Amino acid sequence: MQIWKWIQKNFLSLLVIVLLLLFFFRKAPQPDGATVTVVRDTIYTVHIDTVYTKPQIIKEIKPVEIPAQYIPDSNYKALRKQFETLVNEYLTKKTYVDTLKVDSLGWVRVEDTLKANAIQDRKFSYNLKEKIITNTITIKEPYKPKSQVFIGGGVGGTTTGTINQVNLGLMLKNKKDRILGVTGGYNFQQLAPQVNLSYFQKIKL
Repeated sequence: MQIWKWIQKNFLSLLVIVLLLLFFFRKAPQPDGATVTVVRDTIYTVHIDTVYTKPQIIKEIKPVEIPAQYIPDSNYKALRKQFETLVNEYLTKKTYVDTLKVDSLGWVRVEDTLKANAIQDRKFSYNLKEKIITNTITIKEPYKPKSQVFIGGGVGGTTTGTINQVNLGLMLKNKKDRILGVTGGYNFQQLAPQVNLSYFQKIKL
């Protein structure tokens, strides 16, 4: 009976304590996952240059049959004309140019100069645009709370500047970012000890 009377007398206090404990230990919402941010930068580097080379002969193939226009004529005048034609063809410089487009990067140009049945000079010219892509990846990990215990104290007073109480307490912050505090102190005005139970929860603004 005494226990029942004590419960009836302190019912409101017990109800507050139970509610605070329920709030403190209830399941917390799961934190959002990691945030991945990708920033892509694209720059172009242009390469322009001209290179001169002289190809080397690696193989010679002599004709098996000689065409009729290159067979010496028995008539001197005809032979002389034939000779002059061959000399003119042999010593005339001819320049060949070809350009190769390399997708969207630019082009490569080849220029050959031929004389005396041989390549005299070869020139490479190119204009290429190199595409360089840089990806910057930033990973922001979600906040990971942890349990912490705090100890501290305080004093209280009236608006007239009179200090009438002191207290000392503990605060527990769990991994769900909820804070439960227990404070014990003494009230000089009432000449009696006092106990405070508090609860705090983080909110999003």
